[in-house]
Amino acid sequence: MNVRSLGYRTDLIFPSFEGEILDRGDYLVVRTPLNPVFYWGNFLLFSEPPGEGDFDQWRRLFQREIGGPPQFKHLAFGWDGTRAKRGWSSLSGKQASHRVQCRTDRTAPRRPARAHRR
Repeated sequence: MNVRSLGYRTDLIFPSFEGEILDRGDYLVVRTPLNPVFYWGNFLLFSEPPGEGDFDQWRRLFQREIGGPPQFKHLAFGWDGTRAKRGWSSLSGKQASHRVQCRTDRTAPRRPARAHRR
C-alpha cells in the first residue's frame, strides 16, 4: 500500500523500530507485540475509509492480524486520505475517538513579526 498521508508516513517511523509493518495490499498491519497497550503501534491502516458494513470485517481482520483479548483490549483503525467524515458514519454506535493530522505546503519557518526579547 502506498501511504499518501505525510502524517501517517511520519507515524509509521516509530513502530518500525520496535515492531513490524506488513503490507497486505489494501491495508497495512502495524504491530508492536511487546507493547500491546500502544494503540497506534498496534493498528490497521486502510487505503480508504470504511464503507457501510465494513466494521465487522475490519474487527475480524484486527483479531486475525494483531490479536484480541486478553492481550489486546482495543481496536485501532486508520485510513489514508482526506475523506474522514465518510468513514465515521459506518462506525456509528461504536465507542470511537478520532484524531486529525494537519499538514502545510510551507516548508520554511516564518520570521517573527517582532524580535524575541530576553
